[in-house]
Amino acid sequence: MGRQAKLRQKGGYWASDAGGKTTYFGRVTEVSHAAAMCKLHEHLATAKTVPKMVVDVQPGVHLTVNDLAERFLNWVLCHRGTKAHKERCRRLQRFRDSFGDLLALEMKGRHLEAFVDDLKAKGHALDYIQKHVISIGAMYRKGARKGWLPGGFRPFASVEPIRLPPKTLTESSLLTDAEVKALLSAADADCFGQMGDMIRLYHATGARTHELIAVRAETSSG
Repeated sequence: MGRQAKLRQKGGYWASDAGGKTTYFGRVTEVSHAAAMCKLHEHLATAKTVPKMVVDVQPGVHLTVNDLAERFLNWVLCHRGTKAHKERCRRLQRFRDSFGDLLALEMKGRHLEAFVDDLKAKGHALDYIQKHVISIGAMYRKGARKGWLPGGFRPFASVEPIRLPPKTLTESSLLTDAEVKALLSAADADCFGQMGDMIRLYHATGARTHELIAVRAETSSG
């Protein structure tokens, strides 16, 4: 196992010698240790996946799926926290085991379809498979937004999304009287601003969110 990159204080700044030279990641008085570590991880991911003296004519030309995953997971760790990072790592690792050495730009819809078929053949539940597909799609969307890949690159656009069968509602799925009372009390106290009006509207009509979004206010002529 490789040595873990170290972060130290030098002249009032967070610094690291990882990568062969000293790099600084902000003043100690202005940047927390956790934030500096995030910057260090992002720096190492970029240095690892973009060779020196090589300029890509097109973003992502030299990026493998493994490289893209490392950049994405470092971003998740810095911006979404350790729990989300752990979940994404676990889901993406299966995909990386199959296609990690493939160039990210060579990825096609058939690769994802084969991955999904393999999980189905192993007996995994649809919701479990769906979470993997969501993580893979998020990785590619973030890659395009961050400039790691060409903007608008959508290798999985042709793949049908996994649709879970609707669940049957039971009494246990509904809010209890105490929960309804607590929500309406919060709405009456206007703790949520306009959200209070939305809560009262939900309760009065039983409408779904997408139905409320399409509602138009009209004055009755009668």
